[in-house]
Amino acid sequence: MKHVIICREYRPAPDPPGGIGTYAGHLARLLAESGETVHVIAQRWEGAPSKVTESCGGKLVVHRVSLDDLVQDGGRKAREERLLQGLAGLDCPSRAFSWQVAHVIERLVQTEGIDLIEGSEWEAPLYYFQLRRALGLGPPRKPPCLVHLHSPAELIFRHNDWDLTLSDYEPLRRAEEFTVRAADKVLCPSRYLARQCERIFNLMRDEVQVIPYPLGDTPRIERDLDVWRRDSICYTGRLELRKGVVEWVDAAVEVAQSHPRVEFDFIGGDTSLDGGPGRSVRGYLDDRIPRSLRDRFHFHGSIPRRELLKALAKAPVAVVPSRWENLPYSCIEAMCTGLPVLVSPAGGMTELITDAESGWIAPDATAGGLASALRRVLDTPPERRAGMGMAAEAAARRICSNETVVRRQIELRERLVQAGTSRSTQVPAPATPQLPDNRREGMGVVVNYGGDSGSLVDCLKSIHGQTQPASVVLVAGIKNVAGVKTQLPAASSTPAIKFLEAPAGSTVSDLAALAGWGAAPGTVALLRGVVFLNEAVRLEPEFLKLSESVLERHPGVGLVSSFLRYERTPDDLGAAPGPGGHWTLGDVERLPCVVLRAEVLQSQGDVSATWTALTYPDILASVTSSLRRSAEGGAGHRKRYSGMTLAVRGSARLSLNWFLAAPWNEKARCVGRVFKEPKRTAQWLAWHLRSAATRAR
Repeated sequence: MKHVIICREYRPAPDPPGGIGTYAGHLARLLAESGETVHVIAQRWEGAPSKVTESCGGKLVVHRVSLDDLVQDGGRKAREERLLQGLAGLDCPSRAFSWQVAHVIERLVQTEGIDLIEGSEWEAPLYYFQLRRALGLGPPRKPPCLVHLHSPAELIFRHNDWDLTLSDYEPLRRAEEFTVRAADKVLCPSRYLARQCERIFNLMRDEVQVIPYPLGDTPRIERDLDVWRRDSICYTGRLELRKGVVEWVDAAVEVAQSHPRVEFDFIGGDTSLDGGPGRSVRGYLDDRIPRSLRDRFHFHGSIPRRELLKALAKAPVAVVPSRWENLPYSCIEAMCTGLPVLVSPAGGMTELITDAESGWIAPDATAGGLASALRRVLDTPPERRAGMGMAAEAAARRICSNETVVRRQIELRERLVQAGTSRSTQVPAPATPQLPDNRREGMGVVVNYGGDSGSLVDCLKSIHGQTQPASVVLVAGIKNVAGVKTQLPAASSTPAIKFLEAPAGSTVSDLAALAGWGAAPGTVALLRGVVFLNEAVRLEPEFLKLSESVLERHPGVGLVSSFLRYERTPDDLGAAPGPGGHWTLGDVERLPCVVLRAEVLQSQGDVSATWTALTYPDILASVTSSLRRSAEGGAGHRKRYSGMTLAVRGSARLSLNWFLAAPWNEKARCVGRVFKEPKRTAQWLAWHLRSAATRAR
């Protein structure tokens, strides 16, 4: 078969090494060595500047994309560039990678005959590909989509105690929910995470297929008896709250006071304490360690893999104390080297470890639970530790055997290819869907007038220029009707445009009631949907046609928005409210332009439980005034981002770095484009300068 695997963290990557990148690297190589053809889509940066590389006799092809350089060229170049620059500046900048990925996959499907596509739920790299497919925008050939669960944002934020009001959390969570629910199959490496994700993503029980991670190429390490006699515990992984480092340090401090020989090593990079750019976890841990014990706590930071293996060779015991975990490679790799592991029960570690045989399972993930397990470790004789290490290695190599895992992966993929696509051709339905009235057709438009007659005239002209005419147009809040009518084209001064007075600050529900659209069906024409927009909005000619096609094709969709271009700030792209999630009619009031299914106007209570929201992946409208994206924070609203998003935003602007590191043929191609397209180059440089100025402020 021919596979696509999407992984922004595929090594070498701009982010610190993690489990998702490790898994993708191992699986891609194993599939290729088994005779499968694998195309990996990863991020292009200074450490990996080549656009395409091949290995395994051409069976493993890695395509790398920069987050600010167009993947596709053609007649839409200027529009695509504006979209990409806008996406890189949104609350969820990983959407820029997802946008690039969609175009690369569509090209590979057409040119390479791809059989199956895999992406993670984390950062939802398949989001735009799945959305475009559901809306009929992708290629006719539709290979199934497999989503692999690793670390959902909802669980990461929750177990890290991060602020759920950070600006990037909700967009990230919604995109991940969409990509999981739109997958033709969902895969997970542990039963522990599978059951959790079935609940949070509203999947059926046992719907998630469980196949462990492959162990990769971690070697067995021989240790002499002197190593096994040491009272030393090694932690490997990021210093992150969900990894249980706070509870582990507290447990270690408690036990160290009565065990004067025990020492603790920490290998892994630092992270943010609260998810933002503030205090670090390492500093927080330092404050929890008494001064008298600090010489027994050793923090080594992130180190190369060869140095990590040397450190593990000196350790008699490893620890994975997580508050929440999937099936961590830190546990798999430690076991493969021949180490017994102390673990918390809050993760897939217990699917690898047998208590008192290959490690020690704490009664719970609290400091007290970990301390009790640590005392058991220190009471275990050296010879017994060595025997448990041998049992740990045997268990890891059996459960995560490369041969077994790749065989099961290929079998799953063959079944999925044979079954074909199912969910990925539709927008995921809401929790309690309501069937729409199939008799409805046509679109109504409500323009909320704010006093600028010139803007209103231009807005009405854009409505008049639609390829699919509106069934009825209502202008609410206007008094001087004659003054506006004289400025409209003759053909637009028809009974289809109605001018009604409305109180200032009228809500969507008020305007719908004023027009009669909030009443029972039958009192007015049975419209399929109603567009509510501000007078400063200009609709693209296809707006009504595309909006109605979404409502017609996807009965669970109750709200449709699109990307909005803010003409006074060209790099500013509106994309609210995003996929799915909780939304109310009150949220709609703050959107400059939105489409509501007619039945939504007659709904009571939580409309998002019955109807889902969708943002069409194209610029279908623009805003000409200084009106800002109030639905996404509004003018003067200071947005706050997690450290993860800040890191992605930094890596989204690495084009100059990878240019300097690129091979000479790549440099020549880029330089040639500068002379061929000087205007585009000037726009690109201006965007980078503005971005740098914004970061400096």
